[in-house]
Amino acid sequence: MDKQNTRSKIKTFLARQYPMTKNVGNDEPLLKNGLIDSLGILEVVTFIEKEFGIAVSDEDLSPENFGSIHSLASFVHNKT
Repeated sequence: MDKQNTRSKIKTFLARQYPMTKNVGNDEPLLKNGLIDSLGILEVVTFIEKEFGIAVSDEDLSPENFGSIHSLASFVHNKT
């Protein structure tokens, strides 16, 4: 799966779960800007694990991996 398709799936999920993220740019900080909270990250992890068939470890839960749509897509791409 290419990174653009991954990013599109993540954006669609976020927009459905968190309407405030609907028009967010790919590099806009999700946590820092309060668009997703810590509980929301758990929902994102569950989505990523189910949608892309990867396991997310505690060590993976970092701003570098979960800070933006772009970083999420890169994380998924690197894990698959």
